[in-house]
Amino acid sequence: MPTITTPVSPPANRAHSAAFAVLTVLVLALAVGCRSTKEGPAAFASVTLSGAGPETIRETVAAVMTEKGFYESSRGRDWMFDRRTSAMSQLVHGGWFDRDSVRERFRLRLIPLGDGLHRLEGTAVMVRDAGEAFFEEESRMTRLKSGPYQKLFDEVERRLR
Repeated sequence: MPTITTPVSPPANRAHSAAFAVLTVLVLALAVGCRSTKEGPAAFASVTLSGAGPETIRETVAAVMTEKGFYESSRGRDWMFDRRTSAMSQLVHGGWFDRDSVRERFRLRLIPLGDGLHRLEGTAVMVRDAGEAFFEEESRMTRLKSGPYQKLFDEVERRLR
């Protein structure tokens, strides 16, 4: 009488399956677990300031931004600072023909919270064809790149203490 055997997967296939399962669980955990509780512009960079009026805050922000190579490109509701980008950023964002066609732009908003408190919020974008109002094209920077901008806000907070 012939014997019937059931196929058994080799140990190597079981190890690969287990490694794949662990990797899948880790990726899902990171995707779900690494969410910010902040919403909107504050999710990129923000700071709450106390004890200074709006004009003092604006002057301090302008000083910090100027020291870091930014220039004020617009003031009012859309308060913006621009600066030249590196050669690599020019290539990545499409400034192949004109060295100054791509700019780094930091949009700021000062929000009164009452009781002498203000929240300074900002978002950063790369702007292709900067200065050409009709042709400007913006691409938002991800939250992963917010560190240097948050440091600018931290410096503003430190100076206003």
